[in-house]
Amino acid sequence: MDNIYKALGYLKTEEQGIIISNYKLTELHSIFANDEAYEKYINDLFAVSNEFTKRAIALLSLHTEAFLQSRKKQEFDPATDMCQIYNGMSEADQKRFCQNMFAKKKFFEDACVRIMDSFNQAVEVKGDDVGSDITNDVVNAKMEK
Repeated sequence: MDNIYKALGYLKTEEQGIIISNYKLTELHSIFANDEAYEKYINDLFAVSNEFTKRAIALLSLHTEAFLQSRKKQEFDPATDMCQIYNGMSEADQKRFCQNMFAKKKFFEDACVRIMDSFNQAVEVKGDDVGSDITNDVVNAKMEK
């Protein structure tokens, strides 16, 4: 322990501050006492710092992308957004999500009935876009009911 205390005086001021603020002399002694334990401890510190660095970089990227996305004028499309979120989930979360959706069976049955009613009462129009506004008006009017 005496050697550790003496060695502290030879370190740079910043390094001394880091050591003193994070360790007691007895902790330092126990870290240095076993070469294998010391090596493992150092490797663990590097692994943790590497993970925190990766997190910081990922957060910076996310923040930048979120800022860029906020500048774009985009139409909100819940179905596309839900699919993107679903695809990003783990298999366990996807399974739980599906189970929760099946629990809302009545909602989906009602939605399907409304959609089918709209299609059944829609006016079929031949051609590209000719009359699509009329068809949309009929569908929208039926869905509002």
